[in-house]
Amino acid sequence: MSVIVASVLTLPTVLLSLLIAGTAGALWGSWAVLAVGGAWLLYGVVLVWVAWYAPEREKVATILHDCRRPDTAEALRLDREWHTVAGDSGVPGENYPLWVQDTDRVSAQAAPARALAVTTWALEHLPAPQIRALLAQSLGQHAGADPRLRLCREWCAWPGTVLWRLLGLLGKPLDVLGAYAMPVRAVLASLLLPALLLIFGHRLGLPGVVVLAVVLAVEPLARAAYSRGAESAADRYAVTIGYGPALAEALRAWSARHEPRVPPLSRRLLSHRGSPTIRVRAIERVA
Repeated sequence: MSVIVASVLTLPTVLLSLLIAGTAGALWGSWAVLAVGGAWLLYGVVLVWVAWYAPEREKVATILHDCRRPDTAEALRLDREWHTVAGDSGVPGENYPLWVQDTDRVSAQAAPARALAVTTWALEHLPAPQIRALLAQSLGQHAGADPRLRLCREWCAWPGTVLWRLLGLLGKPLDVLGAYAMPVRAVLASLLLPALLLIFGHRLGLPGVVVLAVVLAVEPLARAAYSRGAESAADRYAVTIGYGPALAEALRAWSARHEPRVPPLSRRLLSHRGSPTIRVRAIERVA
């Protein structure tokens, strides 16, 4: 992903964070701005401390990013496969700690600093060549990316991240609806958002309401597109060091068990993960 595209996709997230602080001030006064700003600053300090200074930074980072250390059997397997990938990519293997994410996804989310992660589903269901491909893809998440810039983006996104997580918790009970959960959430959001904007309108003014509404609508799409773009760049890195076919096979294996034939458009636009079918096509084009 180019710097220009990454900057454009990051802008709505930065604007949302600033608007959250400004809206808090407009509604509840300067003390609310100080509270939000203080918590935001403290989160930045924690990020820097965890990344570079904490004595137990790996342990803290695993909590923040839903990772864990592999058990003995997992560690032996990952070390063996990672040794091959490190040799193929020409990187010093000892500089990259190996973690496990407890999820049924095929590939792990980007881990902090230089950590590489593989999911429990992959370890339980995929053979060695495909595990190596996923390690190469995880390595690609760090290739050419300055960790300081990644931390800066994570810090800028924090107020928006908190907002969406709180809304996600409120919508969690709707998971019992299964496939209908997302459409129901979309309908409720379309009803609640105008109501909230009308409530806040007398304090924010018409320009403020319009800007807030636009950013709230655009930011989730931009945030998801950024994550999918970073994932695609990591896929291309794995292809360049020779793991394209094995990565495609891993994605096909997961897709055959989990993914519907044609995911809904809303799911594709708001998902932070690319559809395995689309990722396979992109890998085949690059390879």
